[in-house]
Amino acid sequence: MRTANHLLLGSFFTVATQAYEPNRLQLQVQINAHHALFKGHFPGRPVVPGVCVLAMIKDVLQQHLAKDLLLRTCTSSKFLRPIDPLLMPNLDLRIDYTRREFLLDFVASVQHQQQVLCRVAGCFQTDFL
Repeated sequence: MRTANHLLLGSFFTVATQAYEPNRLQLQVQINAHHALFKGHFPGRPVVPGVCVLAMIKDVLQQHLAKDLLLRTCTSSKFLRPIDPLLMPNLDLRIDYTRREFLLDFVASVQHQQQVLCRVAGCFQTDFL
């Protein structure tokens, strides 16, 4: 089995704590507020881009499943409040997932101090050439 490649895990964010249940991951992640990405997004007022939330979801699922994943669809994304890494360096990430043949459906939410910041749903492909 191949080791999954992680886009942002270890540099943009780290996992502080994690809990597993069948088809559910609950993690506390720490955002690196000094990551180079924030120099352009946005100078003086850093905001975690939505694509980075998707990459975080992908990275932790890949690590948990020890499989490479490819995002097929993002069926829903609601960003309710900007994620400021200076004010919110510790986030709670919850991912519920369901496997079906070569696909992995997911629903995820990011929270800070029990306030929902965003919700994302979609599907990853788990096996490909």
